[in-house]
Amino acid sequence: MQDYINEILHRINEEMELLGIDENVCVEDALHMIDVIRPLFDNLRNMTVKYEFQNEEEEIHFFKDIKPDILSRYLYFPQIRN
Repeated sequence: MQDYINEILHRINEEMELLGIDENVCVEDALHMIDVIRPLFDNLRNMTVKYEFQNEEEEIHFFKDIKPDILSRYLYFPQIRN
């Protein structure tokens, strides 16, 4: 699971770097990032349902640190678009 999470984060960061996204995001870039992040987040959600965490610490780390990081980006770009 950690490899998949790293792949998701790498893909998101890579796209943001390619677009040169910083605190000033144009609508076109926001739409592009929505198209990138939405399927990745949906796949992560589906994988999480099927995945059996190794221990409680791994599960807590995922829901406390990893998922909020990805979710915040998933929610940020639609706000820019609006």
